[in-house]
Amino acid sequence: MKTICAGLVVVGLLTLSGCGNKSTTGGDKEKGGTFTIKGPRTSTNVKQGGEANVKLTFDRSKDFTQDVSVKFEIAGAPKGITFEPANPTVKAGDSPDLGITVKASDDAPRGKHTVNVVGTPTKGGPSSQGAFEINVEPKK
Repeated sequence: MKTICAGLVVVGLLTLSGCGNKSTTGGDKEKGGTFTIKGPRTSTNVKQGGEANVKLTFDRSKDFTQDVSVKFEIAGAPKGITFEPANPTVKAGDSPDLGITVKASDDAPRGKHTVNVVGTPTKGGPSSQGAFEINVEPKK
């Protein structure tokens, strides 16, 4: 019985470690540090004609001191889903948290959409990519 329980715990932990957002590392470790972008671990619900707030976190190594330009991409580029601010820049001295507003028009496509977040250092170096999911629900 202990072996079965231990096996289930291991499977559960492996499943949990695979959930949530994933981020590639941006910046340049050899030339001034790196950063990653993290979004919500669970889907953010927004009703058609409504809006929802999302918090992104920019984890910087202590050596990464560049500003980061941010853009949002949704596969298939569905019409009716927008972000405010649309193309923010996270300044080096700013808080690591960036609040954005996701807006869905009255005719935004319903269902789940993955939002890819691309952060590019303003002075050059590799970009970082993170992602989060939004769920557009019918307007009631």
